[in-house]
Amino acid sequence: MALLVVLVALVPGVWWVSYTRLVAARSDVDDSWAEVDAELLRRYELATRIVETASATSDPDRIEELIHWLDAAVAAPRTPEAANEFEPPLGEAIDRLAGPILRDRLDDVDDRIAVAGSFYNTRVEQLDRRVRAFASGFVARRHGFERATFFEF
Repeated sequence: MALLVVLVALVPGVWWVSYTRLVAARSDVDDSWAEVDAELLRRYELATRIVETASATSDPDRIEELIHWLDAAVAAPRTPEAANEFEPPLGEAIDRLAGPILRDRLDDVDDRIAVAGSFYNTRVEQLDRRVRAFASGFVARRHGFERATFFEF
């Protein structure tokens, strides 16, 4: 009888703790993605400056390519999946046109993206661990928590 009382009290407590930790982990992932996204927006602004600077002296095909990937990245949803799709070709297009004047600023922005992305990926790993764990996995499935996408930069 005492065991039944303990179980009745313990199960909701474990459920509540697991749910609270999952909510906190998902919130951490969302907050850290906002940091990555802010840095990506800085990169897009810098890419726009590169287009303006390079327009007079660079190959029009390369400028057109950068504009294409910049427009695609800006129009894409603000998600890790979209960033993983559009950032590599955008980065290559930026690298082909960035002159020495903007190279330092671009390197600084890229470093900031890498740091924010690393922090984001750590948070994703923590959430994923909770979603896969035994007790919290039941809670995660019941309440629609899913594994998050890693950011590749």
